[in-house]
Amino acid sequence: MLVDVAVAGHQAFLNSWSTGGYADLVHARQRLERRIGRWPALIVALAQVLRTSRPQDVHVNGVPMRLWLFFAGNCCYAPQGFAPSYRPELADGKLDIRVADATFPFARLRLLTAVLTGTLGRSRVYRAWATDQVEIAAADGAPIKVSVDGAAGEASETILLGKRPGPLLVYRNEGPVRDS
Repeated sequence: MLVDVAVAGHQAFLNSWSTGGYADLVHARQRLERRIGRWPALIVALAQVLRTSRPQDVHVNGVPMRLWLFFAGNCCYAPQGFAPSYRPELADGKLDIRVADATFPFARLRLLTAVLTGTLGRSRVYRAWATDQVEIAAADGAPIKVSVDGAAGEASETILLGKRPGPLLVYRNEGPVRDS
């Protein structure tokens, strides 16, 4: 099986790279999970982030944006809505970019309403596109809080996301190995 390897600067990732609300959620969950367990920590962290999260001012390919969320998936995810769950192809050469725009009045409420009513594709606060590379930079020049493959981290103030040339060949064992 061939699998693309995406990169954020020099750091490889296989699933996703994000900043904004999701990265805030991962950071908050990781602070809590040793004390109360992973799933309770996720629920408490989600409540905290929904209440306290602030939009992030960034430049995406040089264009200033105020975002609640920036998501980059390694290969295009499906479905096209807000909660991507699987990738039909693991070596398509693309990044799946999804952003939640915070510049519109009541942007979070609009986003939630669009998700709940199934109208996300027509919402002005949500955009999705596929590309082979994208640059994201913090507008204030500070390091960016990120989530990389579900782990909290920090990136430099400007980061180029792209793909390593050529997919990675991955072997999968089809069953248990038996001694002769």
